Amino acid sequence: MELVDSPWLGERERREATLEAELNEVAGGLNVLHGRLVDIAAQCEAEPGLWRGVGIRSLEHWLCWRSGLTTHVARQVTSIARRADELPVSIAWLKEGRLSLGQVAEIARWAPWWADEQAAGLAEVMTVPQIAPVEGHALRPLPHSRRGGERYRRARRARLS
Repeated sequence: MELVDSPWLGERERREATLEAELNEVAGGLNVLHGRLVDIAAQCEAEPGLWRGVGIRSLEHWLCWRSGLTTHVARQVTSIARRADELPVSIAWLKEGRLSLGQVAEIARWAPWWADEQAAGLAEVMTVPQIAPVEGHALRPLPHSRRGGERYRRARRARLS
């Protein structure tokens, strides 16, 4: 028996539960489609000849032109795509609908490669505005991380200024 069919719910609660279930379904589907956009952008990033042309300034510009994305969303997609090899768990969860594009974009912005699974787990129970402060402070780079040390210091300086 689904919550919507419960005899204990009034009419208003039934409508709320139905709308919430529908919203969850749509949001999950949107997340899956954003995951496909990230895959396309990662392929284009690996082979720039696929998107370069007269008047096209960047992969972000191409995505805006071809798909109608805003510049902000196109930047989120490409920032995730550029870290596809470093964030396999977060991107897999985006493709499954468990994380949103905004959540994974914050992970791509702040999380070091070695904390991908931990960051995805935190993001799953947080809103997008909650992710950056946590990841900016809680996920410190290891001393011998691939890109962690300098990347973290630059991001921290930019955030504090």
